Amino acid sequence: MTAPVFATPEDAEAAFYRAFENTDLDAMMDVWSPDDPGIVCIHPGGARLRGPEAIRKAWKQIFEGGMPLTFRLSDYSIVGRPGMRIHNVREEIRLRGKDAIAAVVLATNVFIERPGIGWRLWMHHGSNPVAGPDTAGDDDDSRPTLH
Repeated sequence: MTAPVFATPEDAEAAFYRAFENTDLDAMMDVWSPDDPGIVCIHPGGARLRGPEAIRKAWKQIFEGGMPLTFRLSDYSIVGRPGMRIHNVREEIRLRGKDAIAAVVLATNVFIERPGIGWRLWMHHGSNPVAGPDTAGDDDDSRPTLH
């Protein structure tokens, strides 16, 4: 079966979350940049996974865990340049069939455009679940300076 061609980063992102909700490992791996040892996935609280083999193994374990999830995405922040797009998004995660939010995660998805195959996910990084407000304004002086 031929991997899909994603015409936009948004198409690739929609396929990523659809594969996640459907626990479809093949569809999940179709979203990632193929045969690219530089791809990176960081699950909430997890280690940095590099390369297709490590990423496939982690998704397989998650999907075999049998916890069906649904996602509602909001608060997009998108930046990019030709051939690369970075999406920062708020994920409201629910257990399938439940109304209550199980967790809120801030995720960063980085997409690259590859000749002949369209847009692919190059990096996904999910924060630890967020407790309380998950955004602060630029004028919020209560946060310490880290750098």
